[in-house]
Amino acid sequence: MSVTTKQGDKGGTKLYGGSAASKSSKVVGVLGDLDELTVSLSASRLYLAKKVSTDIADIQRNLYLIGSVVAGFSSGNQVKAHLIAKTLALEQSIALMEKKLPALKNFILPFGCKSAVYLHVARVVCRRCERAIVGLLGASEKNKYLIGYINRLSDFLFTLARFENYNHTITEELATLRPQ
Repeated sequence: MSVTTKQGDKGGTKLYGGSAASKSSKVVGVLGDLDELTVSLSASRLYLAKKVSTDIADIQRNLYLIGSVVAGFSSGNQVKAHLIAKTLALEQSIALMEKKLPALKNFILPFGCKSAVYLHVARVVCRRCERAIVGLLGASEKNKYLIGYINRLSDFLFTLARFENYNHTITEELATLRPQ
């Protein structure tokens, strides 16, 4: 299969299952946001320990799975069960990191070591993905497992960014809600 199909020259593209879609459609927008999140996670992997980088690669694979659901190519209980299990795994990882981190009492600036900054970039892209998925699919019970995974992923990325700074002994910079 060639990368160059020339279908995009007319403003269209093909989805995973072969169906056609306008590049301005909500589905293609969500898929683009998921792609951007996947790439931003790759940038963070450059600065993460091997174990954490491997975990992020697993997350990237899950994002492709979510993309296949959004595109209408994958569905069913197997995908749903997989993402629910992965959501629980993210929650467990968050809990383990939070046990070691100082309690969060203020807003913090998204800054610190390189890995933390790239994780914060991925986090905000993840939040955009969440908004786009809700805009496309709605927040119905049927889609709760997709939205739950993406929501928990952004929590995980935030916590992992904090954990990276903690491991690099970088003190978090507090944000202020008042002019200084």
